[in-house]
Amino acid sequence: MSNVRLILIDLDGCLLPGDFRELDYQSLTNIREYCAGLSLLDQPRIAFCTGRPQPYAAAILTVLGAIWPKVPSVVESGAYLYYPAENQAQLNTVLTAELMDQWKEAKEEIRRLAPAMSARPGVGEKLGISLIPNSSDILSLYDQVCARFANNGIIEVTHSSVCVDITPRGVNKRSGIMDLCAETGINPTQILAIGDSANDLSMLETVGLPTCPANAQEEVKARCRYVSPYPHTTGVWDIIQRYVR
Repeated sequence: MSNVRLILIDLDGCLLPGDFRELDYQSLTNIREYCAGLSLLDQPRIAFCTGRPQPYAAAILTVLGAIWPKVPSVVESGAYLYYPAENQAQLNTVLTAELMDQWKEAKEEIRRLAPAMSARPGVGEKLGISLIPNSSDILSLYDQVCARFANNGIIEVTHSSVCVDITPRGVNKRSGIMDLCAETGINPTQILAIGDSANDLSMLETVGLPTCPANAQEEVKARCRYVSPYPHTTGVWDIIQRYVR
């Protein structure tokens, strides 16, 4: 598809299985070879739009060789743009000083209440907070968090296949992509995105070409133009081949 200028890929449940099952190393190799073969300026680069923190995203970008000047990834569910070639991070533009002060208080309360919800905070986040269930499933934990913070107007709650992501109001993959587009000059309609779970919906609703692997949640599949018949990494490579190669 000639008008695709950027490919945004979610990590957990898309490029990588969320349950630590064995990777499709051949598909990862194919994606790496695709990145290594990019030479023309009009060929779409690969970047991430993920809830994972910057160090995790940086490691996977390095493995894929997906590092080009001025091509940022969206990390921490929209909290930052991360530029791997420049080794720089840029805060989401919705984050005012007032909102940041309110968020610090809310984040401490979330951390304090996590054990009561049989959950533990993830590690590595700079701004957002992810809760990982100790015993319940993701959807049960998501429902608990939404119920406990129903009257809190300064947070957003969503979930991936492995955790519940909580960010300040207005920080999501949609606003992260809009910052990315403002910085790069890429129109959202020129982005191919690959997601699998609820926290990818704002991404998929923003871009011109929403797609997903076979393991995606049903509500995600309903929003996508193409659903790969293959799961996880295999599905990501199938999508790239279908629309780009």
